[in-house]
Amino acid sequence: MLRTDRGAETTQAAGVHYYLSSQLRQRVDGESLLLSDCYHFGTSKENERIEAWWRQQSKATLNRWRDYFAELVDNRQYEPSRADHRIAFLAVYIPIIRLELEEFTHWWNNHSIRSQRDRPHVISGIPYLLYNYPQESGAVDCGVPIDRELLRPILDILEDVGKPTR
Repeated sequence: MLRTDRGAETTQAAGVHYYLSSQLRQRVDGESLLLSDCYHFGTSKENERIEAWWRQQSKATLNRWRDYFAELVDNRQYEPSRADHRIAFLAVYIPIIRLELEEFTHWWNNHSIRSQRDRPHVISGIPYLLYNYPQESGAVDCGVPIDRELLRPILDILEDVGKPTR
């Protein structure tokens, strides 16, 4: 079961998750899986923890870059409509921003989650270890191996998205 808000990209994520889920399991009554059996849309207000994480990440890395590029645009030193400016942005800045995001993710995934008296279902520990070594931490590995052939229709769609139309 996945749960997200109704952002623009989440509709596609819901479709992919539903497709894969429906290929791998059925309902208990033997009927076809419904989207509501594997996906739940909610408001971002219902997901305070991930919203807090996004705020922390933005403060630590992204806001500075947003402000920097807004200033460049205001001073006409960066024009997003110009191909040469976009190429420079991709070649120079994206690797730096990606590295900062990877460092933040590494830091976050290695912090310790404390046990919570009011939330007994939350497993304490270090996210990296909980994810990579669930059997050693009391977590449950819910991963399901996916046959690459199941991914073929999705990959075909993604390849078509990048192709120019005539």
